[in-house]
Amino acid sequence: MKLVESGFRKEEIDEARAEVEKATAEVSLARSRLSYTDIKAPVSGKVLELFVAQGDYISMKDGKASVASIYDPAQIQVRVDVRQEHIGKVHLGQKAKVTVEARKDKPYEGEVIRIEPKANLARDTIRVKVRILEPDEMLHPEMTAMVDFLTDSQKNMSDPRIMVPKAALVSEVSGDFVFVVRNGFVFKREVKVCHIEGDKAYLLSGVSEGDEVVITAVAHLKDGQKVEIIRRQ
Repeated sequence: MKLVESGFRKEEIDEARAEVEKATAEVSLARSRLSYTDIKAPVSGKVLELFVAQGDYISMKDGKASVASIYDPAQIQVRVDVRQEHIGKVHLGQKAKVTVEARKDKPYEGEVIRIEPKANLARDTIRVKVRILEPDEMLHPEMTAMVDFLTDSQKNMSDPRIMVPKAALVSEVSGDFVFVVRNGFVFKREVKVCHIEGDKAYLLSGVSEGDEVVITAVAHLKDGQKVEIIRRQ
């Protein structure tokens, strides 16, 4: 009488191993397909428009598909069509005053960042792009705006002096700056200092009456940084 060895036969082990490998491959495929449902935007911003709805099948073109359009609220630009006869008065880096209907009483500061190389012959204009330096939540894409390009004489015009605490000043090789608070964010503004008396600095330009400036830890702040405001009593 022959004794039968206990345990699984080699064929059974090979078959079980094949089943495990098959199941592992199926899990990997399922995870890969699941990852396609996690859509990440290439940049930070707000959703402007959705092109698909829940449950829709998305068709790919050249390995890509558009599901939404987004915009960055911190990078709001204004498109301006300037008549060709006036384009010689506009240059890159030029300051501008941007006024929108929603806030006529307090224009935004802007700066020319692009002048298109090609003119629109039908309209006799050249497209200019102005970046708003300190946008806020009142600005939205496709709003209409009025832009005034400032000349050098207007830009350097001395406004009545404004006093800020000396502690608000950040002095660098390129100039003097302060951080202005708006809607929970700080924005770095270049200022022109008239003179300093004790712990007070008197400015000729760069800030306006009513602006709030940061006076603590200014050396550690960055332009556009979100902050928590603690007002002194």
